[in-house]
Amino acid sequence: MDIHALAHDGTTLYGYTNYARPKGIYAIDTVTGQATLALDVYTGTGFLFFALDYNPADGLFYGYTEYGASGLYSIDLDSGTMLQVVGPIPAANTQGRGLAVGQNTVYLTATRGDDGIPLYAYDLSQGAGGQWVGFTNPYPQYHSTGGAAWIPAPSAAPEIGLHGGQPRIDGIWPNPMHEGATVTFSIERAGSVRLCVYTPGGRALGELLDTERSAGAHDFTWDGRIDGRPLPAGVYLLRLETAAGASARRLLVLH
Repeated sequence: MDIHALAHDGTTLYGYTNYARPKGIYAIDTVTGQATLALDVYTGTGFLFFALDYNPADGLFYGYTEYGASGLYSIDLDSGTMLQVVGPIPAANTQGRGLAVGQNTVYLTATRGDDGIPLYAYDLSQGAGGQWVGFTNPYPQYHSTGGAAWIPAPSAAPEIGLHGGQPRIDGIWPNPMHEGATVTFSIERAGSVRLCVYTPGGRALGELLDTERSAGAHDFTWDGRIDGRPLPAGVYLLRLETAAGASARRLLVLH
């Protein structure tokens, strides 16, 4: 399988393939190399995303295509919704092959940079229909660029506290899951806690946990079964629910 773009959401590695069938975004098991379709983004659109990354600020993926209705798109893997954020970069050659998201800004490398502007940025706080900002060549003898990565400043430490009293699923390990996983979560106030499994379309499949928990961090070990039956291979959502709110996280199951 060809992989033209990679993105990691903090739990799972995703890649985009333009030539396998079906064309789309696949979740990749980094241990076995197995790839499972997460979203077909080509059928009915003609989109070919050679550039892709994940934005932790809003929980969405962003892809750039010069095929179909070209431009930058937000991609919600849970709902399958793809929305155009802005049109193509204002360059003689609008191809882009390297994309990285950092501090709620999309950075895109122009494939050729024929205009002497090899890098463009789009501030997502503009919403849809904003402006690309070009940067002049940051290094001499510019050549075609096919990749990009966002590296936070060394002083930027990740936030580990809770936000506004909302519960949070901190992690699922391992993910992708084969035969079971440990789910870690945090709640700010003691109270009732429910942990449920849903399809990406929102259909409830089963309840894993319904109990009282004290404030703080907790973990729950799950055997990967619902009502005694193993969960079939696919993409699912684990949803943590309390009186203060809810939190969801994607889970990939492989067998």
